[in-house]
Amino acid sequence: MEKELTKQDILDLLARQAIEFDRRMKASEEKDDRRQIQFEKTKKDFDRRMKELSRQIGDLSHTWGRFAEEQIKPHAIKMFQERGIDIHYKSQHVEFEIEGKKYVEIDLLLINEETAVIIEIKNTLRQRDVGKHLERMEKIHQNAPNQLKSKRLIGAVASNIVSLEVENYAIQAGFFVIKSLGEVAGISNSVNFEPKIWQS
Repeated sequence: MEKELTKQDILDLLARQAIEFDRRMKASEEKDDRRQIQFEKTKKDFDRRMKELSRQIGDLSHTWGRFAEEQIKPHAIKMFQERGIDIHYKSQHVEFEIEGKKYVEIDLLLINEETAVIIEIKNTLRQRDVGKHLERMEKIHQNAPNQLKSKRLIGAVASNIVSLEVENYAIQAGFFVIKSLGEVAGISNSVNFEPKIWQS
């Protein structure tokens, strides 16, 4: 014969179940806390690794960009002299300011008394780079810095890697295209190419 539950038995049973429920909830919360701590640690580690990877990619991109510049700069004057543009002076990483604010930046500037060749250098040349250089040329044409006033402005793009499509786009835009031609860099435009002239 089963013992009949008293009111106190029921209260004790409910109390035990409440204690067990609380114990399980606490254990679950502690487990969630450990998971959260582990997640935060993993996320922090991931963020650190991504930051390091971004830095390394940036360094590599900078190194390749420098490589492109170093391949082109030493021969730039001679390249244009061979095209009948008698350059006397070159300067790299030129910035012009208006009212204390950077107005335009030029990777490589070649000048003589009458002409300035403004060269944009990229490791890999893309169509958007050519478009930006067109904008740069227009900007300089419309508001030429004192050093470039009254000069004929000619644009050029230079790169280690350039697709035929982008090369043709740059040539159609009126730019000289400088690229790797075997072991050295050279102008790839045909000898009778007539560049676009912006008169400042």
